[in-house]
Amino acid sequence: MLAVAASALVVATAWPKGSGHVGAKAKSCSGAVTLPVIAAPSIAPAITTIATDWVATHPASGGVCVRVAVTAQDSRKAEQALAHAAAATVWIPDSSVWSSKLSTDSPAANRSRVVVGPSIAKSPLVVAAAPSLVAAVAAAGKTGWAGALSAGAGVALPSPTDTTEGALALLGMQAQLGTSAAGADTLGNILLQLTARVTPNTSAGFSAVKDYPASAPAFVASEQQVLAINDKALTPLTYPVFPSGVSPALDYPLVTITPNGSAVYAHALQQFEGQLTSPSATNALHVAHLRDVNATPFHDMSGVSGAGNAAVTLAPRPTVSGVTDILHRWATVDTANQFLAVVDVSGSMKDPAGNGQSKIQTASQATATAMTLMPDTWSVGLWTFSLKPPPANDWTELVPLGSVQTQRAALLTAAGSMPARASGDTGLYSTALAAFQTVTAQYAANKTNSVVLLTDGANVDPDDSNLPTLLAKLKAARDPRRPVSIITIALGKDADVHALQQISAATGGRTFVVRQAGDIRAIFVRIALRS
Repeated sequence: MLAVAASALVVATAWPKGSGHVGAKAKSCSGAVTLPVIAAPSIAPAITTIATDWVATHPASGGVCVRVAVTAQDSRKAEQALAHAAAATVWIPDSSVWSSKLSTDSPAANRSRVVVGPSIAKSPLVVAAAPSLVAAVAAAGKTGWAGALSAGAGVALPSPTDTTEGALALLGMQAQLGTSAAGADTLGNILLQLTARVTPNTSAGFSAVKDYPASAPAFVASEQQVLAINDKALTPLTYPVFPSGVSPALDYPLVTITPNGSAVYAHALQQFEGQLTSPSATNALHVAHLRDVNATPFHDMSGVSGAGNAAVTLAPRPTVSGVTDILHRWATVDTANQFLAVVDVSGSMKDPAGNGQSKIQTASQATATAMTLMPDTWSVGLWTFSLKPPPANDWTELVPLGSVQTQRAALLTAAGSMPARASGDTGLYSTALAAFQTVTAQYAANKTNSVVLLTDGANVDPDDSNLPTLLAKLKAARDPRRPVSIITIALGKDADVHALQQISAATGGRTFVVRQAGDIRAIFVRIALRS
């Protein structure tokens, strides 16, 4: 039995009237074969209309009456149930995101019976904006989905792990930015920013605009949702903004699961599939504000800011690997971090970085940028280090570990002060141990805990020059119940990469080797995303 969430069951039945024959319509039939159809809530009413109209024509298969039972069910929950379903089912999810996932999640025995057919309708994604926000969102959207979802636009994102719209919006942005290092850097920045602008679903977005029209943010939705909500309002609640470039879209694939299906059932299914592409079906889909499979503009459905009338270029169907990758990235960035940033301010950091700035100036700006992007839910501290004579410590605590929300300004100020602190030699080993012990002592449950240490040199502290001793202390201090890793960044050709790699390995961390100081910013983003 499939669990039904937010569902409605409608049964359209052709009752027997005597003997019949195999065909789309029969004067008489006996018995009944039922086609169970699970449809996404956004298309279920249209499918119900199509099925009811068709059954009214008395279709039959092999002399058996055909009826259709339509159940509306959230696509994500339906996929989870259908992955292990044994019964014959027709499924129309709102996106190939879910049909692709079903093909992956199903056991081999069930997977062989899953057939993903063509789409039967489309609805492009848009940004739903209150009238006062349309101009600003449209301006941001001129640079595509990356622009629409950047910080300046303030657009809210439906949870990508729970909604199709959220996942598709991330896929659209990723496709636009490409696979270059610069694209990955930009994607990471936007993902970090978006964690503060997540709404549970599109219904929450519409409710916020209804209740707080002057302050509610714009949000990602489908064109159909905007039109359907506006149908029920005296004046449009939101207007759809189409970011430039290709448009991700709800694409409603027709999926059939036919374990041990009979010839009668197979023929009934074939007839119903044909009915879904008939002119009357297309009309029913248009009434539900869904475009045809080519996303052809309606031209006669609405005058709302081009909704339904805008020509769009559709993005390709999402792939399993693409969906898995972007949702993994999102899950990673959506997990809170606690880390202590530890930056070398020895005299060599004043050397040119090759970009018109010194290495410490570049590191200072990259640190400040990272502190700007970090979500409020993270905990961060900032230290600097350079060699000092005993009994002074080689490290200086500029900002203690604490909530980014309450000490972001202090972090930015401290990052800006680092260039003025550069002097002396590198006291690496004692600093690494002290930082590791500090984060371990202040371990934050339900967060990823780490030390991020950047240096351009090697340890020269005469009182602490034994790497094996440091490694032994780090390994002894590791607590499996409170895992803390040291992530090291080796900046420039003089950094002791061999020692840094051993320090990271002793704590389960990793080492980044940066030859160009200008790449530090991208490395900080990669560390934040744990990618």
